[in-house]
Amino acid sequence: MWLAYFPFLLVENPVRDLILVAITASNIFARLKARWSGRGGNQMFSTNIKSLTGFSLPTFGLTSKPFDFKNLKDICGENTSLNKILVMHFIFVGIITQTVLSQSPQQLYQIALQNNPELKAMNQEHQAALTKAPQVSQLPQPELGVGGFILPVETRLGAQRARVGATQMFPWPGTLRLQKEQVLTEAEVFTERIAAFQLNLRYQIVTSWLELYEVRNSQQIIENRLVLLSALKKLAETKVAAGKASLADVLRVDLKIKELSQQIKILDAQLRKPQIALNQLLNRPLETLVEVEGELGFAELSWEKDSLFRRVDAYHPSLRIFGIQQDVARKSMEVNQQAGKPSFGLGADYITVSQRSDMNPENNGRDILQIRGTLSIPIYRKKYQARQQEEELKIEALENRKEATSDLFWSKIEQVYADHEKALLTYELYRDQIKTVQSTIKILEADYSNQSRGFDELIQLEAQLIDYDLELLRAVVMSHKAKAEVEKYVIY
Repeated sequence: MWLAYFPFLLVENPVRDLILVAITASNIFARLKARWSGRGGNQMFSTNIKSLTGFSLPTFGLTSKPFDFKNLKDICGENTSLNKILVMHFIFVGIITQTVLSQSPQQLYQIALQNNPELKAMNQEHQAALTKAPQVSQLPQPELGVGGFILPVETRLGAQRARVGATQMFPWPGTLRLQKEQVLTEAEVFTERIAAFQLNLRYQIVTSWLELYEVRNSQQIIENRLVLLSALKKLAETKVAAGKASLADVLRVDLKIKELSQQIKILDAQLRKPQIALNQLLNRPLETLVEVEGELGFAELSWEKDSLFRRVDAYHPSLRIFGIQQDVARKSMEVNQQAGKPSFGLGADYITVSQRSDMNPENNGRDILQIRGTLSIPIYRKKYQARQQEEELKIEALENRKEATSDLFWSKIEQVYADHEKALLTYELYRDQIKTVQSTIKILEADYSNQSRGFDELIQLEAQLIDYDLELLRAVVMSHKAKAEVEKYVIY
């Protein structure tokens, strides 16, 4: 294959370099994939970009782990021009990828506010509730009647032939205003539900993002230890070749390397769950890549519990809903009282009269105009009394539910503070333990390098250090989850 392109290798020029990039791109990608086999989930992803020569170039978007450019020489050989081109290629695509895919929880939350279908539906329901106000604040429709006399009624001025009438009913003054206030108050319930949903949506995004962060950084921790174990394996192989160590040392470290490599593959499979959860909340394709960047420190809770409880009771939308629903019930009671009062009606009738033929009285055949009024008196009162009692019971039930929900929030906040305290103690423990283990490993590495002893202890401590690093990571993530749950009660 390379002989076909031999003329291009004789002269150093940019066109030849571009062609070399196109020709060797697939081979380089294969080597990279082999080098990071099973660990590409948090380091790179591949895509294709058309080059100037028409070839399709594999590109690698850098994610949470920086690309190791010192390996480029092993992959591309001694061709310095090709190395330079590929380095610029990786940097350029890496910057684009970081910009597109690396997003903070707050950025993802802003996307969810625009795209989440459930939130869209709730906003539409709120708008629909507001349209009820003009429906209940208008007068009843007027009634128009038309009639004819099959057997005409004879009067002094002639026989009545046809009747046209109109009637308009009027409720007790203030009824329409109260009905409008009631439906507008009902619409406020949707506002609080939307606010509560947004709080929960933000919490779900943050927790899913933290789960993704934990998996990715767990992979990073294991990969870092794999590098050290690989170096330890080479040292053991050197010792075995020199007759200063047993082949069992090489086999033991090789077993540990295989075990950790398999753990990385397992973590790769675990990445799908938080990724799918995030994409579902953002209403986008479930396979869309979500990248996490940066390093999290231990999260502190800056809220005092007593003031937090008071704030939650006064302002949390999930509790405010109950107060608004009680207001709706009170408005309903007022509307019910108004409905129990008389309603009035005004009307007019126009009756046509035919002229008499047997005589000609004054105003012969003059039509009739009648003005009338009506009064509707609600005599049967049981339904109004029952409605009053119904609303009073609703208010009591809502008060009990509000108290139960408040107690539930209090217990959850107490649990969150307990979890945060546990995370802090865990964090402090493993932070100190890691320092001790690292110091011990350095001593044992020196002993093994100089005297070929302590290899078993060294392997055990390496495994222990991985566990400690993972526990420290879990403690950090737990602290941020606790902070996110507290914010679910105070940020609105």
